[in-house]
Amino acid sequence: TEENQRNSALESDGGSESSDTAAGKVLVNEIQRFSRGLMLGIAYSSTTGGIATLTGSIPNRILAGMDPIAEEVDWIMWFRFALPISFCTFLAAWAVLHLRYVRGTRGLTMSKEVLEAEYKELLDGIGPFTRDEVMVGFLQFVQIVLLILNPFLDSVVVTKYGVSLISDFVLAAIPSVLLFVIPSSVRHGQSVLTWPDVHERFDFGILLLIGGGFAIRAGFNE
Repeated sequence: TEENQRNSALESDGGSESSDTAAGKVLVNEIQRFSRGLMLGIAYSSTTGGIATLTGSIPNRILAGMDPIAEEVDWIMWFRFALPISFCTFLAAWAVLHLRYVRGTRGLTMSKEVLEAEYKELLDGIGPFTRDEVMVGFLQFVQIVLLILNPFLDSVVVTKYGVSLISDFVLAAIPSVLLFVIPSSVRHGQSVLTWPDVHERFDFGILLLIGGGFAIRAGFNE
């Protein structure tokens, strides 16, 4: 009788270990599945968001610089046209990712300790939230508002000949210039954006390539 009880206990222990192993494999598969969906979601969000504005992606700006679109389409016209398309593609991408990679997952939970560890790693990597980030976000918001209000601002600043001095390019450049003027709360004695940062991180090759293409096109047209 005692031997039978020991055999039953061993069988139950073996069964629990095998069930734990199976549950662990299921959890790993769910995490890998969700991770693939997350990476695709980043790519899809970049595409769906970039559709909405002329400045959202480089192909939009190239298309807007071609004849006959160059003289007819401005930022707000493109925004009114592309925003519904962007919203619809966002819903479609969310539905596809949810049905393919999220639906059916049950074990994707994170404990408080894991979240705290991730937050600490994030702070160690990029530092705490500062006023510089607030100013960048605020100026980005101001830039979008100015571009939306561009049709109403055309008649505000004009020359004596009736030519408007306000354009999409001017409104887009104003917040960028202010970043070179507003003092930084992290780097004392410097502005939020400095020229060495721009020179180091901005890809001037792409700018020259696109601008050169527009210049060559304009030269042939003339």
